[in-house]
Amino acid sequence: MKFSCRNLYKFIALGFLNITIAGFVLPANLYAATQKTDFIRLESLLLHEPEQALDTTESLLLQSFPTQQPNNPIWFQLQTIKARALIKLGKFSLAEALLQSLVGYDHAFDNLELYATPFYLLGKLHNEQGDYAQSTQALNRAKALLGENQDSILYANLLYTEARNLRFQAKYQDAMVLLKQAQVLYSRFKADALLADSHNGMGVIFNYIGDFDAALQEFEASLSIQKQLKNQQGVSNVLYNIGEIYRDTGKFSLAFLYFKQSLAIDRTFGNPIHISNSLGKLAQVSLELNEIRSARRYVDEALLLVKAAKSKSDISWQLSILASIYRKSGDYIQAHATASEALMLAVESGAKRTEHLVLMTLSDIEIESSLFPQALTHLNSLLTGKVLGKEERSKLLKKRAYVYKNLGQLENAIKDLEDYNVEIQALYKEMTEKQLERYKYNSEFARQSIALELSEKEQGLKNVMLENVKLERTLLALFFSVILAFGLIFLWRMQQKQRLVELKAKLVADSLGEKKRLFADVSHELRTPLTASKLIVEALMHNIEPDVPSAYERLDSKLEQLDSLIKDIYLSAQFDAGVAKFEITMVNLTALVEEIVIDFKPLFAAKKIELEHAMPEEHIMVECDPKRAKQVFGNILKNSLAYTEPNGKAFVQLVKRDWGWLLSFEDSYPGVTDEQLSLVFERMYRCDASRGRDEGGSGLGLSISQQIAETLGWHISAHHSKLGGLRIDIRS
Repeated sequence: MKFSCRNLYKFIALGFLNITIAGFVLPANLYAATQKTDFIRLESLLLHEPEQALDTTESLLLQSFPTQQPNNPIWFQLQTIKARALIKLGKFSLAEALLQSLVGYDHAFDNLELYATPFYLLGKLHNEQGDYAQSTQALNRAKALLGENQDSILYANLLYTEARNLRFQAKYQDAMVLLKQAQVLYSRFKADALLADSHNGMGVIFNYIGDFDAALQEFEASLSIQKQLKNQQGVSNVLYNIGEIYRDTGKFSLAFLYFKQSLAIDRTFGNPIHISNSLGKLAQVSLELNEIRSARRYVDEALLLVKAAKSKSDISWQLSILASIYRKSGDYIQAHATASEALMLAVESGAKRTEHLVLMTLSDIEIESSLFPQALTHLNSLLTGKVLGKEERSKLLKKRAYVYKNLGQLENAIKDLEDYNVEIQALYKEMTEKQLERYKYNSEFARQSIALELSEKEQGLKNVMLENVKLERTLLALFFSVILAFGLIFLWRMQQKQRLVELKAKLVADSLGEKKRLFADVSHELRTPLTASKLIVEALMHNIEPDVPSAYERLDSKLEQLDSLIKDIYLSAQFDAGVAKFEITMVNLTALVEEIVIDFKPLFAAKKIELEHAMPEEHIMVECDPKRAKQVFGNILKNSLAYTEPNGKAFVQLVKRDWGWLLSFEDSYPGVTDEQLSLVFERMYRCDASRGRDEGGSGLGLSISQQIAETLGWHISAHHSKLGGLRIDIRS
């Protein structure tokens, strides 16, 4: 037992509890109330301070039950709470020994739920250790004891843990069915902490199958409840899973922050599995950021923890990360041996999800070390799985096509590439549909916000009218005030309803109008090169084209223009859907800007436009994606090249400021009006002045530049230039 000042209150409470149990002071009903209060307090401690929950439970058992009393239900409940605290703290050996002793007792009293609880906790314990067969066996024993009594939190817990077993075995659809059943029971019994965990578990499954939007919605629902409950461990679990989404979508810097925060919380609770999981994710992200030493440090600490916990599936996962580190370092022999050991442990534990991840790592190692037959075997195994998302399947098909090519099986390689194209197209279609659903959701959110605001105003008016009524001193004045109040409310409500109807109609009309304009602009942009190409082809077909080589050159130019337009539309859609990928690294911005200006100088000179630039003497280093940054600067220079009159001037200047840096692109006549200035970053926008003439561009260049700049954390804006044209500023 731990003795300290902060635990003094426990011993005072224990004294009263002993008297209560003996039955000397408190009557039966007061005893029951005190007992209920103790268990509520223990549940709260389990949620927030499991170490203190363990100390308190052991103190209660020692003071109230100096000898074992298996026939006493209170003693039995306290023992199960002790086991739960041990599991939460990661003390698995002690927890298993206690639970094995509890399941051996005969049914001395008529409460089957009590006797089913140790079997449930054994199932939970084996799940934590990665032994899913043993876990399922224990859960089935608990279900058998409960029989038809399926309307309880315990039964919901059984469903939740069974769903975790299925999830780790990659049986995602079955797991989702059980989780939904558990959520219904948690909601009915208002078990908020458990409901939050079930939302978190559902989000993990959506993430595994590639539905990131649905996953984030589940995580947000879980996080909202966990914050209300002030459940730090629950918050850590959600942060961990959100970090996993950012890792899967290539946003490694963000993912690192989430995993780091999750690890800090996990260390305060001391559960070795949770700590090792966060360490493993930090190792994976560090590896993606080329920080190999940090990755090795994280994975070494994680391996010590999972080996002490004897969790085969977790050891397998950590070994697969270690294999990736060896692979990154170029040590393919050690990488292959480590990954093979990880695969063996994953198969032994029955963790299909872990086995799937290890196979992917092993196949990558074999491809890079030219072990193509072995790689083909493992890729075939992965592609025959039933749980692949479209993105993951497309990547595996591309890898297998590469393996087939190196094995000389060209027909199979071509078939895989065709299937890869089908998967990519399906993925793009799904992405577009999700974007439309997001627009629909945003419109509904706006409608509900307006309705809420109107409701709040209506309530405020009623309160004001009520205060006025209280100030009236005569019955006659009161009567007229009530009549007037109802009249005003009725008129006001009618006006508000009419305004709401008009506002809804306007929102719908604006939305439809915007979509129609966008489709019309896209159709126009596509139709122009297509029509020109069609005329050239018809002239060639009917032998009426006088200059055939020139016709082919014009046709090639139109096809290149059409290809550029389609790429810009696709890239813009990627940004809207939040799936555009960035590779962030440290870049010399001064050299990067100077390089792209030098590349464009011949193009400006050919049009008789003077292009000048001014760079700072010192180098400005920034973290960004150099390819995307070049795309931003190139789009702005292309815009100046297209719309600046011959014999004009363009000027690029990079300046270092106290707050960061400023990059300006200016050009000469023609300029834009104040109204047009606010619209230059709109998609497909064309000014009605001379800067709006068709120069063969997609109309998306500046819009895409704005999307890239904002993603990189930069601020981009348009201004009038002193040279007479347009000035685009980009600042840190």
